[in-house]
Amino acid sequence: MAGGGLSGAACSLILAVLCLAALSGLRATGTLVPEARRVGRAVGGSGLDLYALRDTEIFLASSDLAGLLPNASAGQIAAWAPGGGIMMPTQAFLVKWDGGAFLVDAGWGWRQNGLLLESLALAGVAPGGIGAVLLTHLHADHAGGLERGGRAVFPEAVLYAHQAELDTWIDGPGVARLPEIHRRWVPPAQAALAPNRDRVRALEDSGGMGGSVPLPLPGADMAAVFWPMPSHTPGHVLYGLTCGGAKDAGVVTLCLFTGDLMVLPEIQLPRPRVSVLFDMDPEEAGASRLALLRDMACGPYRDKTLILGSHLPWPGAGRVEARGEGFIFRPVADPG
Repeated sequence: MAGGGLSGAACSLILAVLCLAALSGLRATGTLVPEARRVGRAVGGSGLDLYALRDTEIFLASSDLAGLLPNASAGQIAAWAPGGGIMMPTQAFLVKWDGGAFLVDAGWGWRQNGLLLESLALAGVAPGGIGAVLLTHLHADHAGGLERGGRAVFPEAVLYAHQAELDTWIDGPGVARLPEIHRRWVPPAQAALAPNRDRVRALEDSGGMGGSVPLPLPGADMAAVFWPMPSHTPGHVLYGLTCGGAKDAGVVTLCLFTGDLMVLPEIQLPRPRVSVLFDMDPEEAGASRLALLRDMACGPYRDKTLILGSHLPWPGAGRVEARGEGFIFRPVADPG
């Protein structure tokens, strides 16, 4: 190029595209094996059990982190990942009871040699036994496992996603307005939903306050709800299972599925305002993450809330505690 260099904006865009390409090319570590770990038993006194399902585990080297954290310096990344990188797990979650089962997210699927189906089998559930999949959003590491070879992986499942998410990635005006660095997520999102379109149900809320998800849960006092958290993607949501009748001390009364509230928890828990490249509104993502972590760590229901995150350290379920300016994650013990 004349002038002997790229502009800062061009360099940032190239780095972002290279980072996306690198993530698409990475594969799960060779030592990973399928696993289904029960993280909640008879939740809220019901017959409902929760399982974490292993899908993938990807090592992100410092060079990968430089692309994912465009506002971080090389020195900061070296301090945050002193081992030369960090491991990023991806897991989905199974909720099952006598007569029913649903998933929260569906992992990478074939795009990263995901282990979700093998892990699901270890929990005693076949793909045809999944009645619903609750999608926190439509990035490939959450929706990629919905299809393989153009066929639906969970042929009986109703798929729930926020209307804003469908408008952004599938067939709305948001697709054409996407910034270049986010358009790479469009083809896998559309491929994931293509064989499932007749079973997709859009979640709509009133004034950003969320709403209910119509699932046939086993207890009359149980409900599935969602809350919009649109800073990661326009239709990113958190899901909750509430057990209103559980009053005993120590009994879980809320299971909160947080999706990509934290993509790199080793970095973002102690520094909640640090956002990643895939946060479409980075400033709001940091502010929302900080507010929600404070509530989960210090709020009145902190001891009765189980947090389940797609990229939290395996098994991805536990509680957060305040520490200094940030937070730490305490994985749940196996309930047996």
